[in-house]
Amino acid sequence: MSFRLRALLFAVFVFSGAAGLVYEIAWVRRLSLVFGSTTLAISTVLAAFMGGLALGSYFIGRYADRHASRAIRLYGTIEIAIALCAAAMPALIRMVQYLYLPLAPGLESSPQLFFAVQFLLVGAVLAVPTALMGGTLPLLARALVEREDEIARRVGGLYAANTVGAGLGAAVATYALLPSLGVRQTELWAAAVNAAVGLAALAAGRSMMAPAAAAEPAPEPVAAPEASPEPLSPEARTLLLAIALSGFAAMACEVAFSRVIALVLGSSVYSFGMMVIVFLLGLSLGGAIFAWLNRGPRRFAAVFAAAQVAATVALVAAVLLVPRLPVLFLQGFPIARASFRLLQTWDLALTALLLLPCAVSFGIAFPAAIAATNATLSALGRGVGRVTAANTLGTVAGAFTARFLFIPQVGLKTTLAAAAAATAAAGILVLRLQAPGRGRRALTWAAA
Repeated sequence: MSFRLRALLFAVFVFSGAAGLVYEIAWVRRLSLVFGSTTLAISTVLAAFMGGLALGSYFIGRYADRHASRAIRLYGTIEIAIALCAAAMPALIRMVQYLYLPLAPGLESSPQLFFAVQFLLVGAVLAVPTALMGGTLPLLARALVEREDEIARRVGGLYAANTVGAGLGAAVATYALLPSLGVRQTELWAAAVNAAVGLAALAAGRSMMAPAAAAEPAPEPVAAPEASPEPLSPEARTLLLAIALSGFAAMACEVAFSRVIALVLGSSVYSFGMMVIVFLLGLSLGGAIFAWLNRGPRRFAAVFAAAQVAATVALVAAVLLVPRLPVLFLQGFPIARASFRLLQTWDLALTALLLLPCAVSFGIAFPAAIAATNATLSALGRGVGRVTAANTLGTVAGAFTARFLFIPQVGLKTTLAAAAAATAAAGILVLRLQAPGRGRRALTWAAA
């Protein structure tokens, strides 16, 4: 594959990530009107996004391995399908409202049951485009990685490109599109980006097929049936458990820190947007750092473990910093209050001071887990999908546990301590794989 074609695919993946986060923030606004509660809207959108991404990455990743030559064209088709789903979202939401609104009078005495019906029906609508989004990383990874020694660099680069696009999309949606255009026009803007990305990918796929057809005019062979996958080794299972714990901790942090930032900087739509922007930019920076380091194949598990230890230290430092945030905010307020932009910049700087170190650590850990569990090119799509699904399921559990159990019952500080414990456990689990018998015992005592 030529350098220009690789650069094009990396660029379109940046725009794809931007469109995905524009949808997420716009759909939170839309569903706040549907549910009458921003908290319920955020819970529904997060659950649908995380669950859909897990399903899509797992199943589409398996398909990518069997049809590697079609991966780019399928990616383009999926991007166009996402655009169509987004354009149809108001009609789809109205359709499910026709299903659950007649139930409201009978469930007036059971509001939680009525919310559960809303949650399931609306979540099912959102699950379709989000599942398609989940399949994009395995497809592009399978298309761009041509040799096994490229897995770490290319997958890390793709992850960084997509997440930096997501961070930019969150910023544009929060500060430009939604205030000036409204929810519907913002959705259509993002759908147009997805459609343009899809058309560019389809054109790239055709340009790849043309030289191949000229060099080898024989028809493309029918895809072979999927070979039975090799059973996962104990090391791979441990890494999947560890990346699930990492996802749990990352989302618990995101939920808890969004409350902290709202308490310190003010409860507004900008607090949530700032948290998302900083977290995603930290993830993209971590992915870029991992792609740049590109250690040897036997060091990826150690890099993952080191990232988890770094995340633990960053979370403990953040917990210690939280009581100082109001003082820091007030120290900069006399200057920043002169303009809205200055105040938002100061708020963003404080949010980055709190969140960026742990977000960078999580960003290093995810591509490291993919590289550590994917040794062969033929099963790359399945492997990327498997790690993404494990991480995403962890984030679903983290979002639910933090929002509905930890924060109401034990508070923000203990929630963040639980997230730090999860990252420590993930790091120790993987470090034990690298240590001999006595070393494992010592690490277990150190973790306790």
